[in-house]
Amino acid sequence: MRQPLFRIVLLLVFSILSSRISAQNNVPNEYKKAINIFIEGYNLQSYTIVKKSFSPLAKIFATKGMIMGQFLEPRFKKYGKLLRLGEPSYPAPNVLLFPLIYEKDTTEIEYLALTFTKKNKIVSLYFSGDDIIYPVFSDSLSVDNIVSPYLAFKHHASTGLVLGIYDNGKETVYAYGETARGSGIEPNDSTLFQIGSITKVFTGILLANSIHHQMVDSLSVLSKFLPDSIPKLAFKGKEIRLLDLAMHTSALPREPSNLGSTITDERNPFANYQEGDLMSYLKDAKLTYAVGEKYNYSNTGMGLLGYVLAKQRNTTYEELLTTEICDKLEMNDTRTVLSENQKKRMVKSYYQGKETPDFTFNEPFVGDRKST
Repeated sequence: MRQPLFRIVLLLVFSILSSRISAQNNVPNEYKKAINIFIEGYNLQSYTIVKKSFSPLAKIFATKGMIMGQFLEPRFKKYGKLLRLGEPSYPAPNVLLFPLIYEKDTTEIEYLALTFTKKNKIVSLYFSGDDIIYPVFSDSLSVDNIVSPYLAFKHHASTGLVLGIYDNGKETVYAYGETARGSGIEPNDSTLFQIGSITKVFTGILLANSIHHQMVDSLSVLSKFLPDSIPKLAFKGKEIRLLDLAMHTSALPREPSNLGSTITDERNPFANYQEGDLMSYLKDAKLTYAVGEKYNYSNTGMGLLGYVLAKQRNTTYEELLTTEICDKLEMNDTRTVLSENQKKRMVKSYYQGKETPDFTFNEPFVGDRKST
């Protein structure tokens, strides 16, 4: 009985190995060495090994903190070892798109886009995840080569992309993809996108402008601009300042703790959050670490900054942004409320492959601005 059993075991092992090898059949042989080095380094959690698969310039851009701390270590903790890269597709020249097969099951399939140099080294590396595309690095000087990994995830998150470059007085616009899946309509410099957290840049400019005109002091404490009913937000006696809100060092959480109780549609989580909800949160908010010392990305803090700047001027954030920045710079297509013409020029939004409504916000969290 031992001999047949031994043969069965051999057949099973051969079958498993064959399935793993066949999954790489469509990968050009010249790329396999770099891919195998990358997988080995990932599974050993060794930056030294992973880096051997990179091109010379990529080694400069792809620091240990970026590659390991931001991307590989979190995935290893969550999913375990990377068993292999699945059957690749070729969505763009020199770009291979792989589904990732991890040791642990994943709810959503993650994808990895790799771009190679002529010497068969990895020149750019992009992960997909949670409908967000994470560009790890790219040392290619070609716009098309930099953009193509984004477009590799068209089935996942990226549908269309417009890139503008201003250099020495010359404007150049590059457009890729579609305004809606299957439409065949390419975006252009008149296409509007919801800019989301890019709105935070405008909030920072509003703060700088207010400081320049001596309307506020960046070191002023937040409590100066809030109702007396709101306790001072402090840790061991050190209060949050306006500067801390702008620098994401306020010790406030990413989202206010009572946001969840207002959500009726996960696709549009901020739609019902009102000024009263924010005030209710602030009355009970407790800081758990020192203000001004630790970076922690905070929608709560930046939303609060925009809110107090507008209140200080007796207006809304929307009105303040429009009058102080957009109108003065003739940014006529940067708006929250769109005209009929602008609505026709908006791209469609997608979540997990399905069309979804744009985010909507109320004061104080205003991130639904659209722009070309």
